[in-house]
Amino acid sequence: MKVYLAGYESYKDVFHIEKPKYVLESFYYIKEKSYSDLKPYCKSFLLDSGAYTFMRDKSKAVNWDEFAEKYIDFINLNSIDLFFELDIDSLVGIKEVERIRKKIEIGTNKQSIPVWHKSRGFDYWKKMVDKYDYVSLSASGNN
Repeated sequence: MKVYLAGYESYKDVFHIEKPKYVLESFYYIKEKSYSDLKPYCKSFLLDSGAYTFMRDKSKAVNWDEFAEKYIDFINLNSIDLFFELDIDSLVGIKEVERIRKKIEIGTNKQSIPVWHKSRGFDYWKKMVDKYDYVSLSASGNN
């Protein structure tokens, strides 16, 4: 099992002692400098879309296609291999999530990591694990 450290920016001052080998960072918060700081010693990097930020504050208007384009560009520019889909089911519905997921996968020529939510149902879970090398379980119980 690999445990990924989240919130690198909050703890980077203590990393002169021990550098994290597995890092999870949010695209919403990451800056080019923080990624370039991590890359040399990071065995594995996992990029989150930052969608949770938007689910907490639904008042923010977002153009999801533009957001996905920026996500794709960052993934490609930095050769990111592990990244989550935009699991924004509660904001746009599963069909739109699937459309955006496909756009991201075509744009990066890589599989994203889909996030299973309870609302997707068990049959959807079975489809995900058959199709994808990696899947994620939502920590949120209300979607």
